Amino acid sequence: MKKYLIILTFTIFCFNQSYAKTFLWTCLKSETKDFQLVFKINDSAKTIEHLTSYNYSIKKKFDVFEKDTIIEFNNDNAWSSAPVLDSSRTMRFFDFKNGFLYQTAIQPTSKLEEFKYSNLTWDCYKSD
Repeated sequence: MKKYLIILTFTIFCFNQSYAKTFLWTCLKSETKDFQLVFKINDSAKTIEHLTSYNYSIKKKFDVFEKDTIIEFNNDNAWSSAPVLDSSRTMRFFDFKNGFLYQTAIQPTSKLEEFKYSNLTWDCYKSD
């Protein structure tokens, strides 16, 4: 009986690994549908990686492969921050339950005392 208890304990701790639920999350810019973002979401490890972007207007794909900095992550939504091309950052709110991405950024312009503000809404869906 003691052997079975040891084997059972060993099995539970060594082989009962929870596997990550990873999925692709594709987003199209809500207003114009002319730009696409693709993310890899791992809700077990609580990571978000921006894989690619695609500009339909100029028919150009951008390989990004950058992980967002996670601020908060749960089953229905996540808050993250990501770098932008210049030295600024973007704040993102992923609404997994309703299929939206809300993104805001404050970016310095060529004049250091001026800033460019952007707020974008994206329609999103699981794509794998």
